[in-house]
Amino acid sequence: MSRSSLDMTPLCAHTQNAILRILRDEFIVGQPLLARNALAKRCGTSRTTIHRVLADLVTAGLLKNTDGVLSLQRNPADEDFLPEPENLSRVDEVEGRIMEKLAAGGLRPGMQFSELELAREFGVTTVTIREALLRLVRLGAFKKPARKQWQVVRIDRRMLDELMDLRVLHETYGMERCFRDLTTHRPFFRKQLDDTKALASSPQPDGQLFLALDDEFHRQIIIRSGNRYLIEGFEFVSFLIRLQFFQQHLPAIASMRAVNEHVGMLEAIVAGDLPAALSRLRLHLDAARDILHTLQEERA
Repeated sequence: MSRSSLDMTPLCAHTQNAILRILRDEFIVGQPLLARNALAKRCGTSRTTIHRVLADLVTAGLLKNTDGVLSLQRNPADEDFLPEPENLSRVDEVEGRIMEKLAAGGLRPGMQFSELELAREFGVTTVTIREALLRLVRLGAFKKPARKQWQVVRIDRRMLDELMDLRVLHETYGMERCFRDLTTHRPFFRKQLDDTKALASSPQPDGQLFLALDDEFHRQIIIRSGNRYLIEGFEFVSFLIRLQFFQQHLPAIASMRAVNEHVGMLEAIVAGDLPAALSRLRLHLDAARDILHTLQEERA
């Protein structure tokens, strides 16, 4: 099961493993899950983290989403569990909480804040806050100009175009690599096609479910290239784009047009038609760029 940069924090690994232990020990296949509030209380984390982990488990096929009700679709396997430290350090905990605050929109693009503000909010020292923020600078989410406060990075049009150019280069290369061993990769894409077609036929498509499918589709293209540098670059690019746009603009991004574009790409892949798959991938990424440009202009 792959994870995004946001989800690779020790806190999220702890949360996923805690949920998996609950599912393994207390649930049978087909049984509905506990409410998110109850899971958050039992795992000792926020609903934001619970929501993200559950979305990943749906994408991995461990959970099933039926009209918003989650149920266990298969029993957890050893490979579903993530590596994690036995005990979270204070900095690990704070890093996870900062990422949750980002994902929940508590820290928005362009917002300035001080180490002291976060230290008071989280009940830790400014030294701990500073260490956690310095770890997260590598994701490109924060910057700190000399003698000024910390700031959440705001993507301008040029930066957005550069990030999308990277996505096109990375994903077209990844797609070509996938086709070198399509027999191995085809079952994943066939399942993605079935799930996306089911979503497209729904009277009210689940936007969150589509974004989970979309994220897994694009990430798996890169992961199946086998190039660790491409994987790291993809995580950097996708994290920044999602941070900037996905929280406030879900309906525009998870549109039926995007769902149908995915169906077309997946049909070409399953059919073994590389030229068509590449053409539809480029058109899909170009359409995504146009949507993000529009959202950027509206925000300005």
